Amino acid sequence: SGVVDDIEPKVGDYLREGDELTSIIQNSVLKLNLSVPLERASQLSLGLSVEIFDTFDTKEKEVLGVGQVSFISPSIDADSQLKPIEVLVENDNPQLKDGRVVIAKIVFRERQLAIVVPSNAIVFQGEQRFVYVAQGTDELVAKKIAVELGENQGDRTEILRGLQPGDRSIDYLVWGKSITWRSIVHFPLSLSFLPSARTN
Repeated sequence: SGVVDDIEPKVGDYLREGDELTSIIQNSVLKLNLSVPLERASQLSLGLSVEIFDTFDTKEKEVLGVGQVSFISPSIDADSQLKPIEVLVENDNPQLKDGRVVIAKIVFRERQLAIVVPSNAIVFQGEQRFVYVAQGTDELVAKKIAVELGENQGDRTEILRGLQPGDRSIDYLVWGKSITWRSIVHFPLSLSFLPSARTN
């Protein structure tokens, strides 16, 4: 079942056997065609969760739908050097329709308890990485802490070693100005990738 699309033939047109009259569109199950860079190909597996948005700004927009990787091509596209995959989406959202161009966020791995800080709070010095934390009670003092970085999520970066929940990270320092900080907490983190996609 589905919805009848535009009827191409008009009154008075001659039709032959096999000519297409119209098409039926059903949006309850959609297939997304994605292309993934080769450096991500080894992380692909059937059943990976894929979140669907209508914009690259996935933090500000609601998820239009969620699907799973259902097919991974054994070959790569010779021109683009990308690996084609397909995602099946059980769809109950009227906004998500056949032919729509969307943004698909492939979730490769999730951690329920990860320590993350704003990426702009990380200081790079040679091969080492540091985060300034605010210490003290009445008078705050900035202390530079060496850290080991984990996954990067654009504006957030996972800290594997060096910080603890309850530490107060400093996003930026201006000498002579008051320190502003934010408390470090465990935060859900997903390793993901955002290829563009089209439903069909």
